[in-house]
Amino acid sequence: MSIKTGIVGYGKSAKVFHAPLINAVQELDLYSVVERSSDDAIRKYPDVEVFRSFKEILKDDATELLIITTPNHLHFSMAREALSAGKHVVIDKPFTVTFEEANKLIRLADDLDLKLSVFQNRRWDGDFITVEKLIRDRKVGEAVEVVSTFNRFRNQIQEDAWREKSQPGSGVLYDLGPHLIDQAIQIFGKPDQLYADIREQREGVTDDYFELDLHYPNLKVKAKSREFWLRIQHPDLR
Repeated sequence: MSIKTGIVGYGKSAKVFHAPLINAVQELDLYSVVERSSDDAIRKYPDVEVFRSFKEILKDDATELLIITTPNHLHFSMAREALSAGKHVVIDKPFTVTFEEANKLIRLADDLDLKLSVFQNRRWDGDFITVEKLIRDRKVGEAVEVVSTFNRFRNQIQEDAWREKSQPGSGVLYDLGPHLIDQAIQIFGKPDQLYADIREQREGVTDDYFELDLHYPNLKVKAKSREFWLRIQHPDLR
């Protein structure tokens, strides 16, 4: 019997990652989607049930599992409502904006005997799995320094992008940081110390650069991401 699964929010994350994966897994049934105005979901998946609001899907008894793919600052409140409505929940990374919110959701899921998890798809990237195996099997010797980066060039601010607005859970640290931090912990465990350099390199947006140093005994892991490089043209180099 497949699990009737609903997706809350049908943006890029849902279209590229969640819906195709759910549709490919025999044990899951892509049953419903919350899409407020457009009909992209039903055009791609004709059998899907489309709800125009989050409140509507919470009342749907057939939907058993909800995938929360909305902006980060809504993760906690929506997951809490979904759990309270008796739904199992998977939240797209980051799980919540704060540690306190995460603990509240975990306690609520335990109290209600419901499943609650976070979507961390980068744990199964081929390059990461290969590096993890090489390090664990000591094929490259003993690791003393590891540098992992996600970089992309976006010198123009996207006015309609919530990730670039100054609000809780936005910015590149909450966007790409969870992947890099999670991968480091998957291989090496929790660090003894942490150093963080978080910056706003493009004026008028939230953080678009971070550099994290995770310190272990005899090992440093550097996790880094930036969205902007300053191009300087020297007259003598034309």
